[in-house]
Amino acid sequence: MTMAIETTPKEAFAEIQTRILLEQPPWLQQIKQFMAGLEESSDTSVLWNSDGIHIMIRDWKWYSSFPEVKAFEDMFDWFEEIYEADEGTPKLPYRVDGIFLRIGEDLDDTETQVINKGYDLAQIDRTFFTNFNY
Repeated sequence: MTMAIETTPKEAFAEIQTRILLEQPPWLQQIKQFMAGLEESSDTSVLWNSDGIHIMIRDWKWYSSFPEVKAFEDMFDWFEEIYEADEGTPKLPYRVDGIFLRIGEDLDDTETQVINKGYDLAQIDRTFFTNFNY
């Protein structure tokens, strides 16, 4: 799973971080606990700074019934809601871009959600490798 959220201009993300801290959305505590429990050697990376949020989680079963998964889905939905246009006019004075990508075990098991121009932030690329020795 990969998720990225950024704003244009990038400095506007600080306003969103303040809003998150003030509102304390239900997903925030769950994600904080998840991030605190990450092992340094894991294939999971979470970068949350003044430029945005970039998350990559590998080898994880993705079921909405899992509390951590639900928290990440709720977080993405929250970002989508705060930017949703009202009669064609965005709710915020800056642009929020986001993308959520998930790849399952089967080739056709993929999921993509995009906020605004989030498709510029990440993409799915399946690569085929062989180890033939002739």
